[in-house]
Amino acid sequence: MDGQEEYKNISISKDLKSNLLQLKEIFSDCYDIIYRELTVNLNGKPIDLLLVFTDGLVDAKKINESIIRPITNYNALKEVKLKSESISINTFKEIVSINEIAEVDNFQDAINAILSGDTVLLANNFTVGLILNSKGWVQRSVEEPAVESVIRGSREGLTENITQNVGLIRRKLKDPSLKSKQMLIGSRSQTIVSILYMDDLVNKQLLEEIITKLDDIEIDGIFESGYIEQLIEEHSYSPFPQTQVTERPDKVCGNLLEGKIKN
Repeated sequence: MDGQEEYKNISISKDLKSNLLQLKEIFSDCYDIIYRELTVNLNGKPIDLLLVFTDGLVDAKKINESIIRPITNYNALKEVKLKSESISINTFKEIVSINEIAEVDNFQDAINAILSGDTVLLANNFTVGLILNSKGWVQRSVEEPAVESVIRGSREGLTENITQNVGLIRRKLKDPSLKSKQMLIGSRSQTIVSILYMDDLVNKQLLEEIITKLDDIEIDGIFESGYIEQLIEEHSYSPFPQTQVTERPDKVCGNLLEGKIKN
């Protein structure tokens, strides 16, 4: 099987040690995968926890201050004890100080999260874990595109950070009609691709065709927009351009207002 397909049907176990062994088997010979074991005391009952993240993709300060410290200090900070029957995965959501939290119940989603810079929290006797936003890798700052310099107008350029890029576009187009859909392409690279369009201006039939083409792509990895360009174009030998490439968010916004689709 390619990539992580073999893990999509493997559910997270109640046994924390079993989950730890499974993850260590999946990430064998991966020195940058960090496992941090902790214990939290809820109503006098110790519950073992496991944090898993990728060194180099996370914000270590955020993990220490917003995840590990609240867990280790929980008993001292908590004034009202919980009823034993009310202890659930939501209890751990209240303990950590992270703004973006999602639940996970299978190893494929857990692997994707870990390799995307998030921290996965697993608890003993729970078949559901938490994905905690802890992304914090080194990235290039917003600067003027080298090949599309201008004398007048914005000097901002798109970067390698897709969230930052969408934010640059939303800053210029403050319109709820601007929609953003995300897809994962590449069975091994799991590259995030964002599709932007103006809902009231776009050709819906063309939009569905593009989404279908992207969804049908079967490839190990996507590392540059040129991969997608070649895989979705209809006439490979046409001398006329079928797509437009740009690093300028203002140019993207102009095209979106013409009803075009950007990814």
